[in-house]
Parts: sequence; structure tokens; C-alpha cells
Amino acid sequence: MIWLYCGLDYRVNGECDLYFNLLYEIILHGIRRGFRRIDLGITTLDAKKRAGAEIRPLHMYMRHRNPLLRPLAPALFRLLTPGDTSPDHRVFRDGGGVGE
Repeated sequence: MIWLYCGLDYRVNGECDLYFNLLYEIILHGIRRGFRRIDLGITTLDAKKRAGAEIRPLHMYMRHRNPLLRPLAPALFRLLTPGDTSPDHRVFRDGGGVGE
């Protein structure tokens, strides 16, 4: 299952924990439907890790139209894309991830 195109009202998010409730409902939906994996996307890693998500590497192919700039595109992307610095959270008793 892939979670895409979800929105919420950030004006009331702090008061009602909308983001976490939405995240948990999506996880619950995936569990009830029997999905082995739920792709939660690439943003808000700390919140997703606190819900038990595992961070997986993302691979992509990049090619600039200008042949002289082609070697620079992947290097610039890595430089401008922050890495995950959020702490790991062990939410399962056995320490394993979902589906293990």
C-alpha cells in the first residue's frame, strides 16, 4: 500500500494530533487489509519511525540534459538532500520490524 496525496489542516494539528492520527489510521488500514508493506513516503521520518517504520534507502536515476552537467546532478542532489538524523525507535517487543 502506498500512502499518497493526503492532506490535513495544520492550524489544528497541534491541538488534535491530526498527523499522528492520520498516520496511525493508515497503518491500521494496511494491517486490516493484510498488506505486508506500507510505503509511508520520504518525509517526516521521525514521526514514522516512532510508529514503527523502518527507513529504507531510496534510489533514483538522474540525468541532466546538458552533457557537461550530467556528473554534477547526482552530486548536487546528495549535497542538497539532508540525511536522516532522527533517532531509531524500537516499538516492537522483539526488536524486529513489521513482517519479520
